[in-house]
Amino acid sequence: MPDNDTNANSGDRGIRWDVETQLAAILPGLSDEDLTDLASRVGEELHLRIGTALSAGLTNQQLEDFEKLMDGGDDHLRNEWMETHRPDCRATVATVLADLVAEVVRTVTATNPDAAQGNRVVAQLRRASIEVAEAHFNARGIKHTRHDDRLRVVFAGEDDETETVVWIVMAGRRKDTFILTGFGVGIDFPQEERERVCAFAADWNQRTWNPKAVVMVDEDTERCKVIGEIAVSIGPWITRAQVDVALGRGVATLFGLFADVRQLLIASEPDAQMASIDVGESVIEA
Repeated sequence: MPDNDTNANSGDRGIRWDVETQLAAILPGLSDEDLTDLASRVGEELHLRIGTALSAGLTNQQLEDFEKLMDGGDDHLRNEWMETHRPDCRATVATVLADLVAEVVRTVTATNPDAAQGNRVVAQLRRASIEVAEAHFNARGIKHTRHDDRLRVVFAGEDDETETVVWIVMAGRRKDTFILTGFGVGIDFPQEERERVCAFAADWNQRTWNPKAVVMVDEDTERCKVIGEIAVSIGPWITRAQVDVALGRGVATLFGLFADVRQLLIASEPDAQMASIDVGESVIEA
């Protein structure tokens, strides 16, 4: 089942597993315990460096406002402020992350060369592939079908919720990135609601690191749907445990998006039942 971490926002979760999966790929010789401990410590340092990088060039008043927002815990206000004062926020985070990971790898391998060789855990490593993703869902008895080099996974809805369908493919030049694309079955909107749905997606994307919300229109029904997409970089080699973390958390963030989309639908059509669609003809597969 997905890893529901309610104590951290989606941005923190996305950064944390980026750190862990990158370190796992570059330092395969570390044990799972050492990897988790290292990723935790690197994550703490990363947040400090990101704060320093983002505060550079700000006025004293802007720094005061920035510190208040960071301490306040309101992700929506914080991200709105960032869009205005530091539109390069995501590029800055990516640069700081890459530099810190490279620094940590140099430090670790200088004292422990075997960390980069993977001798201790070589039997646990698997080549990144769609097969390792399929093994994750097989182990959990989650309904899915294989279509050449991609998976179609169906998660049953709870209570009055409908199903969620997630497509998983391998991407990147070296096929070392999972791309998860999903939608909530039956959650769609009439054409006249498109502007409001687009406004929701824009707001979500400003507030949330992953997944990204995309509004698509079904050419046959002319109804709008919100599609969620997330990219999880895993590296060329990975253990089953790391696959479980990457896919579990990725699916959990998609569930978070679709929960909000359901609330948007309820708000727009309080007395209407959600329309049913044929998932085999989804806009994702087209």
